[in-house]
Amino acid sequence: MTLDSAVPAVTRLIEWRDAYKVWVLVLRRRYPVVEIAFFLSALSGAFWFLSQIFSFAVLKVHDCLDDSLAALLAVGYNFTLGVAFSAVLALGIIREKGGTDYFLAYQAAGFAFTYLVLGAAYAERTGEINEYAILGYAGGLVAYLAFCVHTQLLGSPWVGRAYEAVRFVIHGWPGKVASLFSIGQGALFAWHAVQRLARRSQTT
Repeated sequence: MTLDSAVPAVTRLIEWRDAYKVWVLVLRRRYPVVEIAFFLSALSGAFWFLSQIFSFAVLKVHDCLDDSLAALLAVGYNFTLGVAFSAVLALGIIREKGGTDYFLAYQAAGFAFTYLVLGAAYAERTGEINEYAILGYAGGLVAYLAFCVHTQLLGSPWVGRAYEAVRFVIHGWPGKVASLFSIGQGALFAWHAVQRLARRSQTT
């Protein structure tokens, strides 16, 4: 294939990309639920994208500890991660969507995202959440509600720094990857939940 013959194909790809951007923009403006999904997917996906870096370092430390300390580290890290995720999500909604017509809808959808994304992040292949992650899962859900009701809790410096790091990721190419990652994690958890319900219905 010569360079000249590749030009039409590249041009067509660019046209398709531009058309896709316009199509998504129209959907986001016309249907608030689409805008809410995109916004929360970007926030949650970017957070977990960054958390993978920290998880890698924590895992190295975890492998060097004895069983009791390793278990304590796992429980503490999962709890910290769940609370931090809830804080970033709640702060992002307040800062960027506070005062809008759909602010309460964003907060309600944020809780649903917290439920799905934390469940997907902590679930094992069987779809069950093990004893090391259940506290982080529950803590993240309770923390999200607390942050929405008592917004002064979001004034801690670490919350602001974590949010700015997530926001930095969102506005670059990692944000697109992170959004897809978040949607995939949520879909995976939903699929595991359906499988669990199907197994339970078969045993009853």
